[in-house]
Amino acid sequence: FYFDIWGSVDLSSAQDTDYANEIDLSVGWTGNLGKTGLNVDVGLSHFNIYQLGQWDKSDIMELYIELSLAEPIEIVRDAFSINPYLRTETMRDCGSGESINFETTIHFGLKSDWKITDEISVNQKIRMVYDPGIFDLAAGFVLMYDASVDVKIFKELTWNAVQVRQSVPFVSDRRDTSTVLGTGFTLNF
Repeated sequence: FYFDIWGSVDLSSAQDTDYANEIDLSVGWTGNLGKTGLNVDVGLSHFNIYQLGQWDKSDIMELYIELSLAEPIEIVRDAFSINPYLRTETMRDCGSGESINFETTIHFGLKSDWKITDEISVNQKIRMVYDPGIFDLAAGFVLMYDASVDVKIFKELTWNAVQVRQSVPFVSDRRDTSTVLGTGFTLNF
């Protein structure tokens, strides 16, 4: 089981003025899916977005399920690996479902893990996301890239010291290419 807290600020907006400014709380479980050779990650997240620090109808609850290989593909033994994955995220706003009502995005991607030392790693994800038109936006694809430097503080506690998220929409609506910086902690128990 794990508990994760993560916060972000959009580089193009002032604090608390944009939906990219958020605090996310997640709880989940990850483990092998029997003898299938697959790993499953299942969890529930609460996205505290505009206005930060208040629980209101604009906040979002999300159920996610991710499947990946139980054993990542090692490129450099004990140092660098990749892992393809498939993820779904089903969301609902904390109001009456007026902006998001059990809509699901689908992610097809590749994760990499570069172990620098026993305590420090660089992790990346690149994925194509199908968005069915959440927030009254056009349905279509968004290319997303995440990179993070993670520091293991204790066996159970990891600090996601620096995280950069980039998204490039392939749809014609009000979305632009965006970059978000974040940091967070993951507690495994």
